[in-house]
Amino acid sequence: MEKQLPDIYTTRTTIIILILKVILLEIIIEGIEIAIRFSVNYFSPLENLTIIHTMVNYGSLFFLLIQLFVLIFLLLQWHNTYYEISHSEINIYNGILTVKKKIFPYVKADTVSIYQGIVGRIFNFGSIYIYSPSLKRDIYLTNIPKPHIIASFLQQQSDKQKPTIIMRRL
Repeated sequence: MEKQLPDIYTTRTTIIILILKVILLEIIIEGIEIAIRFSVNYFSPLENLTIIHTMVNYGSLFFLLIQLFVLIFLLLQWHNTYYEISHSEINIYNGILTVKKKIFPYVKADTVSIYQGIVGRIFNFGSIYIYSPSLKRDIYLTNIPKPHIIASFLQQQSDKQKPTIIMRRL
């Protein structure tokens, strides 16, 4: 028996991507800070050592503020980027201070493709690419958890859609 999804299915980028971004952020900023500390300690003259150490300590505070700012930015970006999939349309929300909404009417999907890399297969997330001939473009749902469930839901919706015939009198 196949699991039924609700009328509106809401999903967002997997938390694994957010964690990987935060780890990468920490590595890059700490690497820059270590390189600056090393170059200041190695190349500075001995008579100005106390002033330089004070500047380096303030620099550490500066890098901590940068880390905090970028961490808040990443959290807000992750929280405000999500997808709503219903029987009639796909809504994509994204933004930090102002949230933009893109609406894609869901008439019939010609192709629903799933892409999962190695990390995606391990943690069960991936991206879904939907081609709709009525829109003449692809719709991308990137790095979402359990992509196979959403893809089967989209395929079921596509199979249920019947062509609409409009009769006009001349």
